[in-house]
Amino acid sequence: MKTYRGSCHCGAVAYEAEIDFAAEGTGKCNCTSCWKRRWWGVKVRPEQFRILKGAEQLVRYPANGPSVSGGPGGFCKTCGVTPFQQALVTEWNHGVTVSINVATLDDLEPAELLAAKVQYFNGRDNAWWTPPQESRHL
Repeated sequence: MKTYRGSCHCGAVAYEAEIDFAAEGTGKCNCTSCWKRRWWGVKVRPEQFRILKGAEQLVRYPANGPSVSGGPGGFCKTCGVTPFQQALVTEWNHGVTVSINVATLDDLEPAELLAAKVQYFNGRDNAWWTPPQESRHL
């Protein structure tokens, strides 16, 4: 478990999260929302996540999933980057999680990310637990 700091492109939004890439791994999905945003995420529990500044800068987009009790997430209204989003993922048996866009982690070493397991999801066909036949583009 390591504490990472992250931010949006313009720096208006900043956060920190405790992540164990070796244990949790990462995820990529081919649904249109993830595909168009090039989302590569890692999940953490809400208690492992803290917004440091800029929560008021975030705008939620409905396609990013439902907010949980006004939970964090959305895109920065200045630069448009989505650094993280919170969702209730009952169908996956995870409860409330915060999905962090790994590209927004400021102090993540590429070697750490390359060593992390990647799980692929087939959201495009609503077959979430069957990896897509092609994932090299994700």
